[in-house]
Amino acid sequence: MRLSRTLFLLVLLALALPVVLQVLDELTVRQRRQDELRAAALQYVQVAEARVGQAVDGARRFLDTLVQVLSTAPLDAAHCDQFLALIQSHSLRYRALALASPDGTIACASQQELVGTSVSRWPRFVEARDQGHFVIGEYTTEQIGGQPTLSFAAPVLRPGGVAVSVVLASISLDWLAAQLTRNGQPMPEALTVADHAGTVLIGLTGGAHTRGQKLDPAYRALRERGVEGVSEIDLGGRATIVAYTPLRDARNDIFIAAAFDKARFFAPLDRDSLRDALGIALAALLAMAAAWSIAAHVVGRPIRRLAAAASQWHQGDYATRVGGDAWVKEIGSLGAVFDELAAKLDARERELRAASDAKRRLLAAAGHDLRQPLQVLTFAIDKLGRIARGRPEATEVARAERALDRLTAALDTLVEAARLDSGVVQVRLRPILLGDLLDEVGEEWRGRAEAKGLALRVVPTREVVESDPTLLRSMLHNLVGNAVKYTARGGVLLGCRRHGARVRIEVVDTGIGIARDKLDRIFAEFEQLDGAADGFGLGLAIVRRTAELLQHPVSVRSEPGRGSRFAIDVPRAALARAVMLET
Repeated sequence: MRLSRTLFLLVLLALALPVVLQVLDELTVRQRRQDELRAAALQYVQVAEARVGQAVDGARRFLDTLVQVLSTAPLDAAHCDQFLALIQSHSLRYRALALASPDGTIACASQQELVGTSVSRWPRFVEARDQGHFVIGEYTTEQIGGQPTLSFAAPVLRPGGVAVSVVLASISLDWLAAQLTRNGQPMPEALTVADHAGTVLIGLTGGAHTRGQKLDPAYRALRERGVEGVSEIDLGGRATIVAYTPLRDARNDIFIAAAFDKARFFAPLDRDSLRDALGIALAALLAMAAAWSIAAHVVGRPIRRLAAAASQWHQGDYATRVGGDAWVKEIGSLGAVFDELAAKLDARERELRAASDAKRRLLAAAGHDLRQPLQVLTFAIDKLGRIARGRPEATEVARAERALDRLTAALDTLVEAARLDSGVVQVRLRPILLGDLLDEVGEEWRGRAEAKGLALRVVPTREVVESDPTLLRSMLHNLVGNAVKYTARGGVLLGCRRHGARVRIEVVDTGIGIARDKLDRIFAEFEQLDGAADGFGLGLAIVRRTAELLQHPVSVRSEPGRGSRFAIDVPRAALARAVMLET
């Protein structure tokens, strides 16, 4: 049987047509109800925005009138106080009115206790004075009136456009809240009005009126959008539909949001849905039981067999086979294809092992067969050097000595790589005085560094680590050698620092650095990022293999043109063994 037919049978059994129609109808009804809730929420917040806008427009017109009066008929302080007090006494919405000089000192006010106080540090006062336009302030209990209010400011300008004073007014937040709840409009779970600084001016929740708190983070995210909208957010662990809008034509100075509890709105529909769901669940359970029985034997069994075979392949056992006798034709074909791939992988793995063995044998043979001729050359060149001392030929002999040194070092590297590949290297862990090892490596490369004009510094340490001294020294030898090789100016630093139960040995240089996209390549065999460099490109490959053998993680950070930092994490020696070694 084809897999497509099997799956089609499962779908028919699990999703009968009546069930599908019921589910679709349920989804349609819920979507329609949610659209109704979102539309009602948006309509509510638009009404609230209109009422807040009326209050702000009223304040703007009121201050414009005061500005015109004070511009055409300036008043002395006593008459100004009386004038503002008279106007304020005839309006329930305003807590206080005041006139401030350009330096922020209140010259006259509807309340005498405000006269002489300063609003120079109020940002909205400064904006009205310097930019010459009406501004909406923020929630305050200090600037004007001493009670929670929403403040406004408008400048009195001379003909040149310079402010000679600023008219200030504060609206009662209780009055503004009453405007939002009048006419018996249905209330949401929460109504919030906030100023431009994100402080709540009006917070109506369950009949309680709060103000002065900072906006909930979820509301702040909606406010930053700066546009009207409806969103579903989580408030106090409940799914909530929130309609929100900035005050129109007010530079987003006022934010208004109305929240409706989605669960309460959907409660009647949820009860009906639960009843329908029970019927659907019963039908679905019967269908699922039949589908499970078919899937377990028709599809599940061959797939499990395929997964088991894949697990064996992952562990390197390519001899495992799936077999193509599955009832579902496509799964059987897939098993046959996987078996064919496993056979090819097995053959490829054998070829790679053979090539790797051949490479190891070649490197080992080269190291063994070249060692004796190199020794002969070394003795011969040493003898020629003594004979040519003080003669013109001494320069050529010295050049030959340097070339032979490079060849010997390269051969040593090949031999070391071959030994690591062959698996004959044995790890002998013991406590090591790290300071002595670092000094030894530093002295080994100091002459080469100074010859290039580099400073090679070894930071003293008394740390004792647990490692194989020969292998750890080889790692540090290659890292410091690389640092000296690829550094033209500056220096190389060799030191360590403690990280809990481990010690991090670091080799830091000021060399050419390594690009980020090449960091993974530098530990590969025969890889040299600088094609003109000496050697075979095996140094870092040896470091990587030795690190895996010792289980000492190696890391690198580098920046082209600024240098590199290689690090080896080595475990600290046990306390008793470290004390014995130090003593």
